[in-house]
Formats: sequence, C-alpha cells, structure tokens
Amino acid sequence: MPRFWEYLGKHVSSIIMYGEETCVREILGFINNVPAPEIIAIVDDDCSCGSISGIPVKRTDWKFSGDIGAVIVASFTDEKNLARKALAWMGSETVPVIKIYNDFFFLQSIDTTFPQWPPSVDILKTQSCIPEKSYIICATERTGSTVFCDLLSQTGLAGRPDEHFNDLLHFMVDNGNIDYYGFIRALIVNTMTPNRIFGTKMHRFMYRRFEKTMKKVVGDEKLKSKALIRSILPEPKYIYLIRRDRVRQGISLWKGHKTDLWHVSDNNNLGEKKEPEYDFFEISKDIRIIERQHSSWCKFFRKNRIRPLVVEYEDMINDFNGTCVKVLDYIGVSLPDNFVIPTPFSKKMANAFTEKCYQRFVDDKRKEALITPSWKRIFGRILKSKNSTTPF
Repeated sequence: MPRFWEYLGKHVSSIIMYGEETCVREILGFINNVPAPEIIAIVDDDCSCGSISGIPVKRTDWKFSGDIGAVIVASFTDEKNLARKALAWMGSETVPVIKIYNDFFFLQSIDTTFPQWPPSVDILKTQSCIPEKSYIICATERTGSTVFCDLLSQTGLAGRPDEHFNDLLHFMVDNGNIDYYGFIRALIVNTMTPNRIFGTKMHRFMYRRFEKTMKKVVGDEKLKSKALIRSILPEPKYIYLIRRDRVRQGISLWKGHKTDLWHVSDNNNLGEKKEPEYDFFEISKDIRIIERQHSSWCKFFRKNRIRPLVVEYEDMINDFNGTCVKVLDYIGVSLPDNFVIPTPFSKKMANAFTEKCYQRFVDDKRKEALITPSWKRIFGRILKSKNSTTPF
C-alpha cells in the first residue's frame, strides 16, 4: 500500500477517498508515514463518525468545490459498484476514479509497472494468451522458496514465479470483488517471459484456497485437482521444494513466527530484531505443522498421479548453478550459449542462535525419548519413516 501511495503522490497532490469505513481505516494504517498525496476528505454515507485519523468524513450529499487529482475507491467486497457511485457523485469524468484493489492491487500482483496515469487494468483483463510451458512450485514453509523464485525470475527464462494466489486475492474473489478469470489471464500474460513460460508458487494452505475458489468459480464441486489446474494451465510441470533437516526447518518457522522476519537481503536491518526465547514445545509444534504440510503434498501427488521434480533446500543453497540448470532443463528451457546463473537477492537467515537452538532441541528431544514408553517410541519411528519419504 505505501508503494501505491508513493505512486499517487508523483501524479497528484490531493485526493478524496470514497469507501467503506473498515477498509479505509485499514488503508490509513498502512500509509501513515507516506507524506503525499493529501487526503481532503473521506466520503462514506454509512459512516457515523465525524472524522477518521483526523480526516473529515462527509456524506454523499456533500460536494467538493476545489481541485482534486483523483477519487480513490476502497472496498473489500463491492469496489466496482462503489466506483460507479463515486463517478456519479463526482458528476465528471475528468477526475479519475481509481479502485485500490481492482486496479492497483491487480497491477502489483502481476508485478507490472504503471506506464500510464491513471492506472487501469481493464485492457489487461481482456487479453488472453496460453503459455507454451508452465510450472507450479509446491512448497512447505521455510524451504528457501523465496530464494528459489528469485533465482528463476532473474534468469529471464522461466517467468516470474511468486505467491500470486495469496489469501487476500481469494478473500476478495470469495466476496465478489475481483474477477478471478480476468486476474488469471492478466497474471499469465504479464508474468510470462518472452519465451512464453509461466511459473507460480503455492504453499499447501494456498493451494487449498485456490482449489476451493476455483470450484466455486467453475461451478463444479466435483472437479478434481489436476483438472482444475489444467483449466487455466496446459499440462503444467510440478516442482516440489523440500528440506531434509526438518528440525532446522521447524526452528526457522518458529523464529519467523516470533520475529515476523521471513526474508533477509542486503538492505535488511537485522539489528532491530531481538532473538526469541527458546521454547522446545513451540518448536515441536511447528515441526508437526511442517510434517502435516509434507504429508498433504505427498497425498496430492499420489492422488493425481504426479511425479514432481524434487528440489532439496540443502542441495540448492550449496549449488545454485546446478539446481538452476536442472530445473530449467526439467521445465524445457534451452539455455543460450552466453547464459550466466544469477545470484539471488535473498540471504540465508540461519545464524549462531539458530545452531544453538538446534543443539538444545536435539538434547531435549533425546531426554524426552528416554522417558517415553517403548510402544510410543516404536510407533513414532514408524510415523517418522512414513513422513520422511516422498511416495510418488
């Protein structure tokens, strides 16, 4: 959202927000440190308060007589209808009405630039182009998926894989606020590389939301997983990103939950983040979450008779070149003679604290095993053996 506000500030000095109170309050919370543009007023016929964050709230019978650069519409559920009302309220088409989610969010999701003012996605939504090749990165949390996507994107040969199908998108699709097929068409057209290759990434929980939304949009609850994906992508390849060391993976997930720091680049200021207090039971819980995600992906692959290319985190970080070449070959990309493997922007986050937690967790796990009844230890080894394989 700050990025959108900075973009607005380059084109207009003042705006009026036309939207629902809850949505407007949330947006204002994101942009409180962005100086421009100035918000003259908020128009909301259903709002009972006189101001929000010091900005006057006006009813729709109020008319602004000065000059403004744009009217910004904000709604999680009915942005298109709200935009029509805003246009009628303005009584003029000379001032652009910009829909935050259906215009800016749409453009941001496909990571395209804003070549025109005002931003509009209407043309993008009508374009249609089927990729020649496509792939889905299936991941569990803390397997280096951000680094992996960054690596593939920088090649310029494998699309721009990212978490395109995130929770915010599905929330707005479920509430009728965004045209799902229009989004997917624009996503594919604008994130394909010139060789017409498209890629995306999904964690297991993202895929569940994707499948639920697709069934709703298609209108067929019985449509199976592979058929749903084929309805938007022709014969996609599947890449399964995993991590051999589940304990370190669990510690990484636990640290992320505690610090809310998930990625590190050269620009990150790590000095502001305090290391959390070690907690054996919370780490154990996050390891179990990872195991369930892994089991669920394996079940998906077996059920749909998919044999994905398995990429292990440990191999990737030790050999970016080899991993990149292997994946591009699997997708079906021919490498040019002068091709150079890029260096990912994201950095490895494990540090001395991580290793300290690992050693302590291993010791605590050993102590726990000594007081666990023998039948539970045997049952646990069976489950661990079952979950550590990739039966597909």
